[in-house]
This record gives sequence, structure tokens and C-alpha cells, in this order.
Amino acid sequence: MKKTLMIGLTILSSSVACADQALNVQYGQPAPLGTTPNYVSTTVVSEQSPNSFTLHGGYSGWKVDSSELGKGRFRGFQIGSTYDFDRRGLWTKYENQSSDNVDVDLISFGAQYTFYNKNNTYVLGQAGIGYMWGDWKESATFSFEGSDVTVTNKISADNFLIPVNVELGHYFMPQLAAYAGLGYKWTDNHKAKDCLNIEGSSWCDSGRSGALDVNGLSYNFGLKYRF
Repeated sequence: MKKTLMIGLTILSSSVACADQALNVQYGQPAPLGTTPNYVSTTVVSEQSPNSFTLHGGYSGWKVDSSELGKGRFRGFQIGSTYDFDRRGLWTKYENQSSDNVDVDLISFGAQYTFYNKNNTYVLGQAGIGYMWGDWKESATFSFEGSDVTVTNKISADNFLIPVNVELGHYFMPQLAAYAGLGYKWTDNHKAKDCLNIEGSSWCDSGRSGALDVNGLSYNFGLKYRF
């Protein structure tokens, strides 16, 4: 009985001793007023890759000069695309142009370099190679021995193409730009067919004709969409 009493008194005295001890409180010093707390962010910021693929379309014109066809002006449309690697890039384009008696198609591709790109405005230069094919058709009616005779001359030509172009554009929306270009196109004929038809009778001749080499100033404008 005495032993049990002694154990109880020992536990009681230990509890009282612990109760008399002061709590060990860690007091922190508040930050001065007007300072910004230094928060540690765990958010991962992903870097967005630059938009580099574009599609464009618009008006296309060509002021041509040829020893066979003389001087003229072709008008039509163009559609194309570009892919940029920073300042350097690649492009491809299709054009359809015509005048009163001429209809031509042109397809070309090449490289480009952006010389200026600030404040949503850019200036770039393009050069490439391509292919042109087209038809020239003329007809006239003559009076022969009291009868009208219709003579039709049709020329089909295939030419190699070398285009150069300088383009100025401005993005008035994040992905939509207006552009205008000025350049020059050289073509070299490598195949031609000339057919003369007189009242249902035809005579044709084929081969290469340097007279069908077409060169001249080119110009274009339109809209461009960037993906």
C-alpha cells in the first residue's frame, strides 16, 4: 500500500513541475510596413514557340515584254504559303494571270530572308525558281474572193521561271497581316507549239522559241494569315 502511494505521489509531483515551466514560444519579428512579401512560386512557365507557318492570297500583276507578244499587262490572283526559320524561310506560290488574248499559269518556290521585323511591321526579300505554261490566241477575218476567211493563230508555250520579290507587310491583328510586293520575273522558253488554222485546216510547228521569252516587272498585294 505504501509502495502504491509513493508511485502516485511521484507522478503527481512530476505533473506539477511540468505545469510550472513556461512554454517555449518562438516570437517572429513582423515585416516593416510598405514592403512586398517575397513569395516563392511553384508555377511552371512554358515558353510558346513562335508562329512560323503562313498562308496568303491576293492580287497578282505582271507588266511583260516579249519580242513575239510585245508589251502587255497580265492580271490575276495568287495563293501561297511560307514557313519561317527565324529570319530565314521557305515559300511557294501559284499564280493565274491573263490579258485579252493570253492566259498563263505560274508555280514557283524558293527562299526568303526577313531584313526588318519590328512593331508588327516586316520587310523581306524572296528569290526562287519556277515554271510557267500558257496559251496565246489571236484570230482575224479576211475577205478572199468575195468570201470571209477566218484565220486563227494559237501558241502554246512552256517556260522556266526565275522570280525575285521584295515584300512589305504589317500585322494589324496578332495573326492577320496586309502585304504588298514588288519584283521582277524572267522566263526562258524551252518548248512551244504554234498552230495556224484557216477555215478548219491547220498547220503546226513546234520547238523552242526565244521570241517567247517573257520578262517584266511584277507586283502583288493581299492578306496573310499566320498559324
